[in-house]
This record gives sequence, C-alpha cells and structure tokens, in this order.
Amino acid sequence: MKTFSRRFGSVWLGISSVLLTGTFLAVLCQVFFRYIFSFPLGWTEEAARILLVTSVYAALPAAYVRGEHIIVDIFVNKFPTQLRHGYIYGLKAIVFWCASIWQSVRSSK
Repeated sequence: MKTFSRRFGSVWLGISSVLLTGTFLAVLCQVFFRYIFSFPLGWTEEAARILLVTSVYAALPAAYVRGEHIIVDIFVNKFPTQLRHGYIYGLKAIVFWCASIWQSVRSSK
C-alpha cells in the first residue's frame, strides 16, 4: 500500500510540475507579446492564474501522502531556528495589525 501511495503522490507531483511549467510559459508569453510585439494576449493572465491554482491543488495528494502541509518555506528555512520562529510570529502579528488598522479606517468612513 505504501508503494501505491508513493507512486500516486509522485504522479500528482509530476502533474503539478507540468502545470507550474505551464504557468511560467503563460507569463513568459504575456510579457513577450506585450512588451516585444506590443500585442497583449487576452488569455494569458487568466490561464496563468488557473494553472497556478490547479498546480497547488494537484500537489495536495503528494503532500497528504507525505504527511505534510502546503507551505512556502524556501526563504524562511534559511534562517536560524530562533530567528525563524520570531520571524513567523512577527510576520503574523504585522499582518494582523495591518488588516485591523485597514479595516478600522475603512469602516470609519
């Protein structure tokens, strides 16, 4: 059963990689056509958005099989352990306070 689960996760991770490559190519087409040819393509922004969201959902089975959660931790993992925890909690606090202030200002108008 573990072999099947690993293969199942690997297949979905491969699908996610293909979709992520498609996202990159759609954005590259958008930039190329917009700034080189001055002829923006109307479908590239929506295609990139849909492909990116789909690639995240396609990676979910692989993360589930590994017992992981989806998290973007490329930058944070380079910090020392103590600084990493402080950074995460500090970032959450800053986001919370900014959202609270923005909502307060918005509702006071």
